[in-house]
Amino acid sequence: MKLRTKRRLLNYGRLYNYQLATVLNAAFEEFKADFIQEGESVSDSQEALKKLGNSYRYFKKFSLRFVITR
Repeated sequence: MKLRTKRRLLNYGRLYNYQLATVLNAAFEEFKADFIQEGESVSDSQEALKKLGNSYRYFKKFSLRFVITR
């Protein structure tokens, strides 16, 4: 693998990790607010848990469109 290609793949990996962290932090903050609003009980907060899982799934689907095959 050429060094230029390897460096590009590493940069994409770093960008993906940064974007994933940003999305998950925002989703967790939203989950925390919903969790507190819904009574701070896991059994009562099923909707907030579903939204947290969906935000990760949507990001994963979105990011897989830009995957570079080696």
